[in-house]
Amino acid sequence: MTIAEYNDSGLEVSNQCKQAMIDRAEAEVLDAYIKPLMGADAEATDYVNEIMTLAYCLLLRRNIVKTRFGAEKKKDTFGQQIDTTDDELNSMIANLAFMTINTLKANATQEQPYKVKDIANIGYYII
Repeated sequence: MTIAEYNDSGLEVSNQCKQAMIDRAEAEVLDAYIKPLMGADAEATDYVNEIMTLAYCLLLRRNIVKTRFGAEKKKDTFGQQIDTTDDELNSMIANLAFMTINTLKANATQEQPYKVKDIANIGYYII
């Protein structure tokens, strides 16, 4: 999906984000979350909203980690430093992911235990 599609769906992605980063996040989310729940033959076109939401969570997490190892610390709109332990960020990621994962689990075609790889560190195992 494109940056415009993310923004149109209410998931704010900067125009500075490279399309390759989005494509990679979507492919990884498909393999890590969607296929373990919906089966190896799950197609991205059948789970567009779920992939966008989980890829958005992954992009948020990676942006914080990237800036953490860079020369400048990521700041929010109030100039406060943000990091991977930021409660507001973690809460937002968990809330978005919780709804999406529960929707997928309700329609899962695979048997438990699911072989989900929590690459976005969304707390899948505690949900």
